[in-house]
Amino acid sequence: MASKREHDSYRDGYDEAWSAPQVPRPGYGDVLRALSRFERHSLRARIRLRLARGGVTFGTGADAMPFVVDPVPRVITADEWSKLGPGLEQRVAALEAFVQDVYESRRIVEAGVIPARAIDTAEGFEPELCGRLPEGVPAIGVAGLDVVRDREGRFLVLEDNLRTPSGFAYAAAARGALDLEPLPESDRRPFGEEAFAALGEALRQATPRGADPASAAVLTDGPQSSAYY
Repeated sequence: MASKREHDSYRDGYDEAWSAPQVPRPGYGDVLRALSRFERHSLRARIRLRLARGGVTFGTGADAMPFVVDPVPRVITADEWSKLGPGLEQRVAALEAFVQDVYESRRIVEAGVIPARAIDTAEGFEPELCGRLPEGVPAIGVAGLDVVRDREGRFLVLEDNLRTPSGFAYAAAARGALDLEPLPESDRRPFGEEAFAALGEALRQATPRGADPASAAVLTDGPQSSAYY
């Protein structure tokens, strides 16, 4: 169970697992009971060692840092997801419309919402794509939205990641490290096959009409990317 010191360290933030000492939030009771059989420091150490042996780091070379995985999962209840899910879909739809507009008609510039220089000097802007987005193909194949909670527990999007799906590999590595622990079978959920199947479908949808879907590929920044794994 959580100690008083651990609770005190989160007084200025939001403790997602505990509403008060010894009082788990909705959805966390079963999870915490399942994990109570483990000594948490040893559990974290084993997971950290597996990830290190697998070469899972954030950054590469001299800048490489350990990829830290918390064995306590982040629980989002069905009621929370019924609101969060549609909100994320709406956000990605708005981002898709923005990207399409940036590389095509630039109505957002014409309307005076964003100056052209803000787009043209953006680090991720690819001028060669202007006027060349395939018709009927989503510009955003994979969106990674960093969701956090404020101190009141409200969901906020900290950052929108639209360029490379780096989170897929990290999530698969984290699940692989956790799957070696003797957690109850009922607590396990499939991840790898479903996630990579979804990525494959996104690639197929991004294939221009008439092209061979087998020719689709994911382009990354390579080893210099901080999320290269």
